[in-house]
Amino acid sequence: MLNSSVDRVKWHPRIRFSLRALLLLVTFSSVWLAVQVHQAKRQVALVNTIQELGGEIRYDYQPHVMEDAWLTYQAETSWLPPPKYEPSGPVWLRRLIGNEYFQTVVGIRFKKRGEISESAIEQIASQANLEELYLMRTGISDSDLQVIGQLKKLELLVIRDNQVTDEGLAYLHSLESLKQLNVINTSVTAVGVAKLKQYLPDCIVHLEEPTLAEDSKELSKKFQLKNSRSLKLPQLPGF
Repeated sequence: MLNSSVDRVKWHPRIRFSLRALLLLVTFSSVWLAVQVHQAKRQVALVNTIQELGGEIRYDYQPHVMEDAWLTYQAETSWLPPPKYEPSGPVWLRRLIGNEYFQTVVGIRFKKRGEISESAIEQIASQANLEELYLMRTGISDSDLQVIGQLKKLELLVIRDNQVTDEGLAYLHSLESLKQLNVINTSVTAVGVAKLKQYLPDCIVHLEEPTLAEDSKELSKKFQLKNSRSLKLPQLPGF
């Protein structure tokens, strides 16, 4: 009688289904956790590389301050908001496993003149969620733009003061999210920009330095200033 009861429990279909579901859940959780750990480690390596090269990082929990701060922007000031913002997630858990699991790099900016290695460009291109990339005066070339063309979520790209050409610009045709592109002081021509606009008609391309009158008019419109003739314009971030 006892053996019969054990057999019924052992082969009960609900128990078999529950064990199978539990096994699948454990397997899925293990794979998900492994992916998260890999991404966190890769992001930490990227952040270390950018900071070693003198660059700055903006995370997804930090607001984008350029639109609100461009009037007071100075070339030597930080592009980042004040450090009063924190990643989402419980503080105790972030202290236990680190902030890397609760923050995503969405912006990278270089302020100093200098060359960036191909390996650094590849690291940057591995950050699929990147939205803003400032690479002015970094020595990038057309081949680097081919790698940067993998960043499908990129909205703003500044590559001014570099030896890039129309050939390199062609690698950016697939960046459907791109809203602004700065190619001032490069070898990019109006012909290359026209071809780019065929694929990205809504993208604003800065090919030449704006005049003071144009800047004053734009600032007056944006901030509703009545008189901007005497306004001393700062250098805009990346422009």
